[in-house]
Amino acid sequence: MDFWFGFWIGTLIHSAVCCGLAAKLAKVKGHDEVEWACIGFFFGLFGLLAAVGLPGHHNEPNASTEPCPACGGMLAKGYMKCRHCGESLTWHEGAPFWGTESEVRKQLFELAEAKRALLQEESDERQRRRPPPPPAPR
Repeated sequence: MDFWFGFWIGTLIHSAVCCGLAAKLAKVKGHDEVEWACIGFFFGLFGLLAAVGLPGHHNEPNASTEPCPACGGMLAKGYMKCRHCGESLTWHEGAPFWGTESEVRKQLFELAEAKRALLQEESDERQRRRPPPPPAPR
């Protein structure tokens, strides 16, 4: 009876150590801790070796991602809401606008007004450059 008691206690300690180490390795490499803790517990040394062989899974910025203007979390282009902080985002011609819907509407209105003023200035400049029409014959 003493042999089997020692065997099960040793197995439990071994599984607990492998569980903790596998979870720590998974966290460092950017994977799910709980999943790898379970793998380390049930598979022991084999689970720990599998955790050692995990590739790094950190989100690195690339051409298809941009940081959230509010929290800095990496998002794929075209997101309407940040999955990290919940901030509402609207993407318009590659330029981000963020905030509540009323703030985005205000930003878009200001952009439209600036564009309208620029077009009006260009139109006025063309009118000034245009030569006057010739006098009508009598």
